[in-house]
Amino acid sequence: MATPVILIPVGSFSHVQPPSDEPEAFIGCEAAYAEAVALAGGTPLLAPGLLKEDAGADALDRADGLLLAGGGDFHPQLYGADVDAQTRQPDTDRDALEIALVWHAMRRNMPVLGICRGMQVINLARGGALLPHLDEGTHDAVQHTVHIEPETQLRRLANAASARVNSWHHQAVDRLGNGLCVNARAEDGIVEGLESSEALPVLAVQWHPEEDMPLQPLAMALFRCLISEAETYRARQHDAACHGHSDPE
Repeated sequence: MATPVILIPVGSFSHVQPPSDEPEAFIGCEAAYAEAVALAGGTPLLAPGLLKEDAGADALDRADGLLLAGGGDFHPQLYGADVDAQTRQPDTDRDALEIALVWHAMRRNMPVLGICRGMQVINLARGGALLPHLDEGTHDAVQHTVHIEPETQLRRLANAASARVNSWHHQAVDRLGNGLCVNARAEDGIVEGLESSEALPVLAVQWHPEEDMPLQPLAMALFRCLISEAETYRARQHDAACHGHSDPE
């Protein structure tokens, strides 16, 4: 049986490629995200952030799960905030695509895993807001402790009340989006994890578990959970097609 396909939207960036001195445009993400999906038993499928919503939805038709990776900042206008001088590398095309993909995935009951920026886009897609800039603190620490809320999916995956994680970010969740709950916080109270409060397969963390694959148990558990839920989604879609049921959209 084919492995579950996980769609990963990716951003655009510029890079000087010798021998030219002029920056060239590239599309992609850090290889660790795709490698983590493969290590957990899935097949990564990259989708450029410049896709329009309809094309993104078509790409989602070919997938069994959605992974939202890290990247640059969101433009503050997305959550009604003033432009901040600290805003870094906004990619409005990617913002629009990922927000739309979260809505499509949740309507389909498709599993979603958000990482770093990916957690923030889930919150924005559900009507939440961000803190546009944090002062120096645990968000700049490569290794720090997060406290995991009881009675959450993350607590069940971690099987512990706390974990050592690797996060670095200067934006963070402020107002919580609809249908989401906090599952982890840093020692200074900053939100470090979210999940669905409506029994949807949506899970997100502010840190970077892809960097700890395959050695850290919680990192592996997060990706294996995504793949397991993607297998369930694929089986459900297959059963619906066999019985003539249409997609919920």
